[in-house]
Amino acid sequence: MKAFLSAPLALRIGPPVLIAVACAALFALLLMRHPYDGFYGQDSYAYYYQARALWQEISGQAMPPDQLFSAQALRWPVGYLLHLALGIVLSGGPGGGRVITLALTALTPALIYLIITQLWSGASQVTRIAAGLIGSAILPLTGTYTRMGLSIMADVPALFWMVLAIFCCLKAWPPYLSSDLNVVSDNRGRLAWACGMGLALGMAVLVRYGSILLLAPITAYLALLKWQRGSWRQLGGDARKVGLAILGFAIALVPQLLYYVSPLSAAPPGAANYGAWLSSWNPSNIFASNFISPDGTASYPQSNIVFYLLQPFWPQDVDAGLLSLPSVPALLLGVWALIAKRRWPVLGLLLTWWLVPVLFFSGSTYQAHRFVLVYLPALAILIGTGAGVALEWLLQSSRTLRRLSASALAAIVLLGVSIDAYLGLLSVNRWILTHATFEAGEKRVAAVVMDSVEAAPATGLPHVVSFNITAAVYHYTGWPMLDFYNHDEEDIAHFLAGDEPHVLVVPEKSMTTQWLGTPSGTRWEWIRRSYDIHLFGQVGEYSVYTIGGRR
Repeated sequence: MKAFLSAPLALRIGPPVLIAVACAALFALLLMRHPYDGFYGQDSYAYYYQARALWQEISGQAMPPDQLFSAQALRWPVGYLLHLALGIVLSGGPGGGRVITLALTALTPALIYLIITQLWSGASQVTRIAAGLIGSAILPLTGTYTRMGLSIMADVPALFWMVLAIFCCLKAWPPYLSSDLNVVSDNRGRLAWACGMGLALGMAVLVRYGSILLLAPITAYLALLKWQRGSWRQLGGDARKVGLAILGFAIALVPQLLYYVSPLSAAPPGAANYGAWLSSWNPSNIFASNFISPDGTASYPQSNIVFYLLQPFWPQDVDAGLLSLPSVPALLLGVWALIAKRRWPVLGLLLTWWLVPVLFFSGSTYQAHRFVLVYLPALAILIGTGAGVALEWLLQSSRTLRRLSASALAAIVLLGVSIDAYLGLLSVNRWILTHATFEAGEKRVAAVVMDSVEAAPATGLPHVVSFNITAAVYHYTGWPMLDFYNHDEEDIAHFLAGDEPHVLVVPEKSMTTQWLGTPSGTRWEWIRRSYDIHLFGQVGEYSVYTIGGRR
């Protein structure tokens, strides 16, 4: 007990625990102000219902024939589905999986703190703690991070495992300079950390395939560490460390392999999703802003490279939910501090963690704020380090002109970080309100769909043909659903062949703009030509039609 209460141990454990508790308190406050169950759009529903179907298959439960999602040919890797399946076992519904997601969302900033305090050796304990606290606050005060973390989505859980992999990497291969080699010891413990790095990276890939991009910064870090030390031999046991890391990585991916070889995998899971995404990737997209993709046509105000490289620092747009321009001085000061101390391996790790995903996502046909989450921790670490340097300058008392100039610069840096935190808090609050509004809108659409069935003369279990909002309507009704994004005219005709009530839900305006000329747009026109449809109600962008006989 005395060891636990000792000051050094308390300072090591206290701040990460405080960060996790503060994040949990922030999330609780947000959800109290804006009740939100974690479901929005299509993907969050798909994650949960795919996880439920997978658990039904694993546990031998019978699946209803009209279930919208099945465990056959899953759209995504099984990692996050297993997180949610564990939640289903614990709670019987989506609540358990959401608690697991929220816990990982609260723990990731604590890992950022531990990484910052480990990377910034040589500074005073006070400034290291301050740098860690500031850097860790970047994530929960970024709207995109918090809104995805409060949703049933895989982005933040994947990020947790990525950050944990980096933390384990730094434990296995400490970023000490040559003069600090006498500090490097306990190789047996570092072998365990190396295996942990492989396991964590494998888990990240198991949750989201894009996490494999983390191999680039890890490789850059180890290569620069070797160059700085002059030899792998000086690092001690590296062959065994690398071997254990590879073993851990392979072990983490076993669930995906088991799925591939099982009867459940009627087709490669995710082929329709990731295959289409990768097939549209092209280096020419980096400087483009207009795209035609499997999700229709899209035009953006800036090119991809501007969006992914500069948008995180753009003058704060509350709707964007990223960083803001006042945070840039702290980031630049963090880069300067690493250069001044010649911490090339650390600098290579952070810059590669930032720039490689920027280039990769810039080659896609999508501009999604949540993709920025992959490299947001690298930016948070640099900002936290820069803020710590600024604080250290302010704490050094001196009246010389040089020190006064440094203090003025430090004040500017810390003021910028404070402004960024304030704007970030506005963004977080705005986004959770937005998601709560989305949820309310989905409920209204489902209510109109149910009203249209009550007014229909036919009886039986209603069949609903829908687009884009299909999973949400299924969630609230439980009726047989067909999304014509995934089904052709023959499937639609077969689905509507019975005598039960038939309903159509479609974002009518976007079908003639974004989806014009796509297979989905063509199917919408075919439905209009082939069936008697009657408008029952309009909710936001969605039109609800009753479907009569075929013409």
